[in-house]
Amino acid sequence: MGESTENFWDKILEEMMNNIQDPNEFSGKIGMSVVLLLLLICLEWLFHQLWRKIIEDVKMLNIVGTITRFLLRSLFLISLTRLWLNALDTLLIVLIFIGLVLSLAIKGLISNVA
Repeated sequence: MGESTENFWDKILEEMMNNIQDPNEFSGKIGMSVVLLLLLICLEWLFHQLWRKIIEDVKMLNIVGTITRFLLRSLFLISLTRLWLNALDTLLIVLIFIGLVLSLAIKGLISNVA
């Protein structure tokens, strides 16, 4: 039982690595994107629960939660961009990423003024 489980995980990991390295394998990249999204959601929920138990001050909880979400989402975007970098036009991905960062910065400036 243990050997078959180990072989199963080895095959999955090998297939995922082949999908990442082959730019024409879109189904593998889509699957990895879904896995990354699920990981992001789970980590955000985990950190939210952790910070609620550790920090009692509501203002500090909001600050730490916001910073944590920003860092997790930035890492998600960087890893997602890295995953799709070989499959799509690099310039298009970089422009979308820059546009997203600029839109978040402008949103932050507008919310600070209001």
